[in-house]
Amino acid sequence: MRIAFMRRLGVVARPVVSVARVALAVSAGLTSGCRPWRDESCPFAPCAPPLHVHIWCRDHPGKCTLDGVEPANCYEGGCKLPVGKTLRVPIALFAGELGVRHQVAASLWPAGNEPGDESKLRVTLDGTLGRPLPALDIVGISQSRFLEFTPFAIAPMVLELLRQDFGNGENWCRVSFVDYACHQANPKPANCGLS
Repeated sequence: MRIAFMRRLGVVARPVVSVARVALAVSAGLTSGCRPWRDESCPFAPCAPPLHVHIWCRDHPGKCTLDGVEPANCYEGGCKLPVGKTLRVPIALFAGELGVRHQVAASLWPAGNEPGDESKLRVTLDGTLGRPLPALDIVGISQSRFLEFTPFAIAPMVLELLRQDFGNGENWCRVSFVDYACHQANPKPANCGLS
């Protein structure tokens, strides 16, 4: 009885409406605008997601090699790449999956998880040296050197990465094929979280 009387006076209804309005405003704020760019499925990235070569190597043991002899040790975080060694990736085995992703993003990470000097990484596709491109902020790709191969081979065979520095220690090489032009035309909004 008391609730019915208070509803007629509008005492109970107003707080309920206010709570509903607050919930609606909070919900609208979380779903409109932008959400964090933490994965390749972000709706603000209309481009094809990067094809991570090091993950392909991990999933196909023995296919990627060091100097064409010993199997490469590849994990989700990258492939181990000692000084003076060449990581050979038989991209002919997955070239059909590249689609428009014809540029390469490559990075070196020492064991301490700090970025290395990508300028010491020599990247070739079927013997053609990659030409540097300006840096981009792409989801799933951080602190990488972007390279293009012109003209891009119709049927690419082998991607090779040679670590040319004289340092010691263990480095991890991360390599991905990306659609550079699409990501350049559709940059990640500055206020939409981290890579």
